[in-house]
Amino acid sequence: MKKEFAIAWVILMAIAVLSSILMPVMAADENVTGRIAFSSNMDGNNEIYLMVGTNITRLTYNISNDINPEWHPKGNKIAFSSDRDGDFEIYVMDADGTNVTQLTHNTVADGCQCWSPNGSRIAFCSDRDGDPEIYVMDVDGTNVTRLTEDTMQDTSPHWSPDGSKIAFSSGRAGNFVIYLIDANGTNKEQLTDNNKWDTPCEWASDSSKLLFCSDRDGNFEVYLMDSDGTNVTQLTNNAEYQDISPAWALGGEKIVFVSGRYKGDFEIYMMDSDGTNITQMTTNFADESDPVWAPSGGEQP
Repeated sequence: MKKEFAIAWVILMAIAVLSSILMPVMAADENVTGRIAFSSNMDGNNEIYLMVGTNITRLTYNISNDINPEWHPKGNKIAFSSDRDGDFEIYVMDADGTNVTQLTHNTVADGCQCWSPNGSRIAFCSDRDGDPEIYVMDVDGTNVTRLTEDTMQDTSPHWSPDGSKIAFSSGRAGNFVIYLIDANGTNKEQLTDNNKWDTPCEWASDSSKLLFCSDRDGNFEVYLMDSDGTNVTQLTNNAEYQDISPAWALGGEKIVFVSGRYKGDFEIYMMDSDGTNITQMTTNFADESDPVWAPSGGEQP
């Protein structure tokens, strides 16, 4: 089960680990101001990096895989997942890569973590009870509470900015679709309904809309819907390669995402919130994943 979950989790987060890569050449947009944390295997295995304009800084250094960075609401810390202790666990570090602290400690996979809007709790996925479920914990790893209970996989939690809801993906309907629960685990509501794979990615800042990925048109594309599951809009349309991992940028004016449209490897792109004006942010022969834009206000290193 642990192996199956690890494989599904890697697919879900679109992490492509290559056995060998060429020297990368970064081509970030120097006119873009802001901090983008992301994962890349440009140095041989997945590590966490920080991109500010054309400047790329490596934040983690080890021989294991560090993936899925998530900014603290104040922008001063980054939570991430790593298999450096033999299986995926959740860690947190300062935004400059220092003061790494391990939050979970067990022999199964923990990950897909996201901060509560006030930064006091972390929602995450774990198969510690036999199958992947959604949990929450305090930011020091204590007071773990299970929110979902089903024999199928529940994964990819995303806390709404107003703090009231958590969106997640579940296979309980026979295929992975998006559900919504209250932050305490009650009042489950199904938002999407199809025979493909839907995964929530990031809420709009006012909690009114939700970015998500779906392969409903034959391959993964980026979509946007209202928080009640209505008004679904397809933002990318790339029949040959996958478009995944969207996140809001520049206060909601832009969206960063990952696509395999550059020679088949996954690079970071930016587009307007309506899907137009796509700009490639990285150009290399490695794979990037999970770009997340740092909060504009609050503390910084």
